[in-house]
Amino acid sequence: MAKCETWKNEYHKASEHGVTELKMIHSRRRITPSLRRGGSVQCSLTSWACRSLRRRLWAAATLKDGPITDQPVKNLFFDVRSITSRLIVSRTLHLLRVLGIGVLSLSLDSASVIGSVPAVPLRLRSTIPEISTCRQLILVTTASWDEVSAMVHLYKRGVLGKAPWRKVGQPFAAVVGQRGLGWGIGLHGTGEAGAPQKREGDRKAPAGVFRLPTVFGIASPAHVSFLRLPYQQLTATTVAVDDPGSKYYNQIVDRSAIGYADWSRAESILRDGDSYRFGVMIEHNRQPFPGYGSCIFLHFWSRNHSGTAGCTAVDLADLRRLLRWLDSKKNPLIVQLPMPEYLRLKQNWGLP
Repeated sequence: MAKCETWKNEYHKASEHGVTELKMIHSRRRITPSLRRGGSVQCSLTSWACRSLRRRLWAAATLKDGPITDQPVKNLFFDVRSITSRLIVSRTLHLLRVLGIGVLSLSLDSASVIGSVPAVPLRLRSTIPEISTCRQLILVTTASWDEVSAMVHLYKRGVLGKAPWRKVGQPFAAVVGQRGLGWGIGLHGTGEAGAPQKREGDRKAPAGVFRLPTVFGIASPAHVSFLRLPYQQLTATTVAVDDPGSKYYNQIVDRSAIGYADWSRAESILRDGDSYRFGVMIEHNRQPFPGYGSCIFLHFWSRNHSGTAGCTAVDLADLRRLLRWLDSKKNPLIVQLPMPEYLRLKQNWGLP
């Protein structure tokens, strides 16, 4: 443990030279953290990993998302005070790569780029022209940014422009991410400073305004001929790629149709049980910007209502009703916002 203390001291030397958020994947070493939320990193390592890290790693951080269980570490989020030296950060990233720790996402306080992840400037559009051409709208609201439970309201209008919105049916319950909502990247822009931001693996659902481009499911196309959105049938080789380093990032792809899979991780959709029996793709982070969230769906919840890894989930009966209602010719959109944000923005954005 003395050696680990030495490593910790070295680790804190650069605490003033950091990054707002640094998400890492720990590929081969085993770390057993003992953490307090908002506190400093306190680690005990296996002796082999301790020697390796103590020799090579120079970085600084305050752990943001503790506690973590005694498992091989997959994701660490680090919060560091300020960005004052690109040289120090660059050296840190190099040492992390030497150790086999790949950087997944990096967000900065400025619109610069450090490492492999660009910082996306925050911008919230005052008006959204795409809403004026929308004739079907799904409105998902929560009580606050951190709330998991949500309510879904459906609206339609017969003509474009300033025609009044009309409610469709009764509102129904939903859940969003286990940690609520954070501004995503969509038709609304990228969000505002001072509010939560969606990042890969943060278990937040994206807030904002998004298109609904496609539906996916396990049924054959012949059995879902009623659909009026493009349909993709899932197979045993269908995966959702959430590796920011992959050129297929934020896509649902057929693994068997790809010669070389350049991702280090991807979600096998059929292995996830009933949740993806049917789903609607939410077009978040379309470009995409690596590390800002991927493969966000509107899907069926199974067994409990405890929140998702970042999607929006509803009861199967409500999902079926949605699938029969949505029509690509009516430019359907989904709006996800905490209620205070919805009330603040709805007039400028032309929301119901």
